[in-house]
Amino acid sequence: MMDTSEPIEEIEEQPPEESIDYQHLLVQMRDIGVGLKQLCGLPPGELALLIILDRWTSDERPIRPSELGKEMHLSRPAISRMLRSLREKGFLELSSQSNDHRYVKVALTDEGRASLKEELGQCSDVLKKVVVRMGSKDLHRMLSYNELFMGYLMEELNRRTI
Repeated sequence: MMDTSEPIEEIEEQPPEESIDYQHLLVQMRDIGVGLKQLCGLPPGELALLIILDRWTSDERPIRPSELGKEMHLSRPAISRMLRSLREKGFLELSSQSNDHRYVKVALTDEGRASLKEELGQCSDVLKKVVVRMGSKDLHRMLSYNELFMGYLMEELNRRTI
């Protein structure tokens, strides 16, 4: 999660809950997903998984799919599908640990690292232009609100599944 140096400014008057257009909110959330899909060549979930694996696999420790699922707020089957897809693309090597099959050794291949570097470069080029247009203060504010929103959303979703 992102740590911003600026606190979120309080809105003086918040509209009553009944005035919130939840349909508009859902459409906006969908539009963010569409934008992410158009931004990069890989599906957003696979790109996020590659980024996480690139960070986590540097210490060579085995990883449980459930750890990845918890980090990405996804089910184990969803993580398994993404791992399989990335392996089929040649971006990952997967191997079970002989003494405990719950753990999987995940290693990015050279092709996977090169693809990640290329994807991040392409995404960064576009995002830099957006940041220039938006301004870093508004970007940090938006990211802070997004983090807050996603935290509440995940808490509510977890309550539904308990």
